[in-house]
Amino acid sequence: MKNIKEFRQAYLQTPWRKQMQVVGVFLLCLLIPTLVTSIYLNVTVRAAASGREILLMQDEIETYELENADLQTQLGIVTSAAEMEKKAEDLGFQRIQQGDALYLVVPGYTPRQSVTIAPPPKSIKTITIAMPPDFSQSLIDLVKQKIQIEALSTKGTAR
Repeated sequence: MKNIKEFRQAYLQTPWRKQMQVVGVFLLCLLIPTLVTSIYLNVTVRAAASGREILLMQDEIETYELENADLQTQLGIVTSAAEMEKKAEDLGFQRIQQGDALYLVVPGYTPRQSVTIAPPPKSIKTITIAMPPDFSQSLIDLVKQKIQIEALSTKGTAR
């Protein structure tokens, strides 16, 4: 008991300890919200940066898609029938009539054989499956039938 009194007296005589506790609690109350806020800010900044990167990539994809569509249009124009005919005429080719074609027979040449990928279609047989009447009877009809059989059997045994 004497030790406790001495400890209490020594504690009361040094007021800076109480002040240090108050300052420590105050700093702790400042540190925790600051830490939470900094973590929240870090996550928010990363999310915003990722979102911005996604927007830039989507814009880049859209640009490439437009460029691809433009190139496909140019290819379609260049390979159109009218353009190809004009190029052929510029190179000195000319249209021929049906009778002007000359076919050469080359001895020993065998033309390509046609490839059969799938077997020829076979005739389809139609199979009709009839359901037995026992399975097409409703539950109510079945109960009525059982009641009638029961009634007839009890009338027959009652005679």
